[in-house]
Amino acid sequence: MHLRTALLFFLVGLMLSACGLSAQTVTENPALAPEETATSALCPPEVACAPCPSEVPPAAAAVPELANLADVGTLAIKALAQHDFARLAELAHPQKGIRFSPYPYVSDDQVVLTADELSSAYSDTTSWLWGHYDGSGEPIQLTFAEYFERFIYSADFANPEQIGYNKVLQESNSINNIPEYYPQAEFVEYHFSGFDPQYEGMDWQSLRLVFEKVDGRYYLVGIVHAQWTI
Repeated sequence: MHLRTALLFFLVGLMLSACGLSAQTVTENPALAPEETATSALCPPEVACAPCPSEVPPAAAAVPELANLADVGTLAIKALAQHDFARLAELAHPQKGIRFSPYPYVSDDQVVLTADELSSAYSDTTSWLWGHYDGSGEPIQLTFAEYFERFIYSADFANPEQIGYNKVLQESNSINNIPEYYPQAEFVEYHFSGFDPQYEGMDWQSLRLVFEKVDGRYYLVGIVHAQWTI
């Protein structure tokens, strides 16, 4: 009787020991570890694997200044002040380029420069017909550098007396047709009410930068010079 009992306990102990070993084998089997299995399936050791989706850095955010009219206007006027035409070219509309209007009235026959042309325009000795002088009607036949000094940055517009957003600050006899010519556009006006008291404000000047928004960012499509006209 005692021999049978001892034998029975011995067999039970053997079975329990075997179960423990089996359980330990399942837990420690690396093939069944979920994270390692997933990694092996996506990135086998012999294949260089791209970062997992959670590790891929987010796309570069759009430059905030290009989505705000006041900020993009500041970028453009500073580029003009610093003669930074490479920067100005980056702001130019990729399809339409930039149209240059010596007076407030915008027309199809005015000079348009693409981003590529802008980069080297200031050093280009080519003489362009930009329009006709107010009063005399004589042709405005100038190089870009000459036109720039007379009809673009003719005053320190980066430090203006006033700034208007989609608002004309002073009218001349030349019709302002920006809303009609650029129906989808917005503009920033940099304005001086005058420089010499003896002219009683007749020497006022403005520069209007015209922008169109595409895919959330502004592009420069027009540079319009305004002043007193006959």
